[in-house]
Amino acid sequence: MNTYLVGQYRFPLEAYSWEIPEGGGSFDDEPLDTAKRELLEETGLVAHSWKPLLQMHLSNSVSDEVALVFLARNRSSMPPCPRKRKILPSGNCLLPKLTGW
Repeated sequence: MNTYLVGQYRFPLEAYSWEIPEGGGSFDDEPLDTAKRELLEETGLVAHSWKPLLQMHLSNSVSDEVALVFLARNRSSMPPCPRKRKILPSGNCLLPKLTGW
């Protein structure tokens, strides 16, 4: 199983960070639609099968924000569709290599 990561500089950390594709949407957006849009914008991938994996509260001491994690399968490549300010390097690695499994 491949894991796709995107990299960008995070100013609060003063460091470059490799991360899973992520992003937010308005309250009117369906979370899955947001996940699909972010995957395409950041990696140029379209997944044809999606599975909800996890719901987390990442900053529960200061926010009620909820993070939803999806597993995207049966992927195909398209040209990335980044927003003008969002051109991120991306790469993939095998999940066992990433986690040491």
